[in-house]
Amino acid sequence: MDQKKEIADRLKNLRTKKGLTQKDLAKKLDVSNTLICKVETGEVNASDFLLKAYRNYFGVSLSFLRTGKEPTGLDEDSLDELCGLLKYCDKKLEQTEEDIEETRTIIKKIFELMNP
Repeated sequence: MDQKKEIADRLKNLRTKKGLTQKDLAKKLDVSNTLICKVETGEVNASDFLLKAYRNYFGVSLSFLRTGKEPTGLDEDSLDELCGLLKYCDKKLEQTEEDIEETRTIIKKIFELMNP
């Protein structure tokens, strides 16, 4: 399986595990559902912008999205991801109960990155 298809499968799996339709996720990420569909089918590559949106929404690392493996320590890429997660959490703190639960998940992820 090629890397584009593996990434597409990981992105689709994240969405379906959360019980979201492509349209639901597109709205949450502020992108078109056509883009979500094309990326999930491997028709187009996921851009860095889209991968970062997935990272922030699902609380996973860019490393996981690209390779299927979580980073083992707090290197520069992990630190950048942590900063992105914190910015995302800051936006979410005044949101709904569902958003607060997502923030809790992200905070747990931050602790995992800090304590491999």
